[in-house]
Amino acid sequence: MLFNDIHNTKLILKLSFYDNIPIIIIIIIIYNLIKLFLNSKTKLKTIFIIIIFLIILYLDERAYTNKKFSIIKKNFNEIKSELNTGDIVMFRCYELTSIHDCAIFKLLLLPFIQETYFSHIGMIYKDSKGNINILESNLDSHFCNLNKKKKNGTMMLDYDNRFKNLKNYRVHVIKTNLYKFININKLNESIIKYKDYNFYENTIYCVTYILKLLEENGLYKMNKMDKSLYLPIDILDKSNYNCDIIFEEPITIVDIN
Repeated sequence: MLFNDIHNTKLILKLSFYDNIPIIIIIIIIYNLIKLFLNSKTKLKTIFIIIIFLIILYLDERAYTNKKFSIIKKNFNEIKSELNTGDIVMFRCYELTSIHDCAIFKLLLLPFIQETYFSHIGMIYKDSKGNINILESNLDSHFCNLNKKKKNGTMMLDYDNRFKNLKNYRVHVIKTNLYKFININKLNESIIKYKDYNFYENTIYCVTYILKLLEENGLYKMNKMDKSLYLPIDILDKSNYNCDIIFEEPITIVDIN
């Protein structure tokens, strides 16, 4: 059972000066909306206030209650020798660094459509020399081992460096048997194909990237018309795989606590 342990964790809101600008704009918009509703009939005003109050309560509960997802813990160095290509890495960030993260992504969108939400995923890639890397598509810039430079979008990251200074994240590894089915030559072709993709310019998000790699390897079928709507949790849906996929119990390798 994957989702069996609820753990309450408070989000950390850390906004810079520039992040306060959209907050001011939002406050102005809300102020004008309230003025508009104040001129409406009493019954409509009451209904509006009740609806807003219920939405705030719901979002607060969903944002601050996260299913822990794993009771097994190992340090990311401990598990390194056990990893294989195709193992899944799932990230949950507890530090909201911008109002867009707070208002749109983590508090409004995902809590409504996903019981346990993750803000990012990657996939383990073990090269011919036994080096462990993580395949990701990331909004932030990191040093990509494939391109030998810092970039955003699709990237191949060194496993050790990825977690050394990671703060306010909970990271899980889900070991799989995908390494038995992956055609490494086809996977390498797909990695090269997408190696220069940028996050926004090429519209390839973290989950889209991993699923494309698996789909082009004949292991996953992306059925949705708008493939950008896939969520990190969708990668655990066995019904979309063309192989006898096995997901082992998730292991926490980085913990905010």
